[in-house]
Amino acid sequence: IAAQNCRKRKAINVETLVEEVDDLKRLKHELEERRKSYQQQITETRDQYEYLHRQVLPDRQLPPAIIVK
Repeated sequence: IAAQNCRKRKAINVETLVEEVDDLKRLKHELEERRKSYQQQITETRDQYEYLHRQVLPDRQLPPAIIVK
């Protein structure tokens, strides 16, 4: 009976770990998608800033913080 209970606990633990791994994989995917979205927003904002800077101050160079990508 003790061995049977041990196998049962082990099976439950394995199942729990598999569920945790699946949850973490889903979370990783969500975070990667969010990161891609944020990166796209950063790129779009930088492009808008550069466009506006050229419109308002066409003869001046962009600040270094904006040039660095």
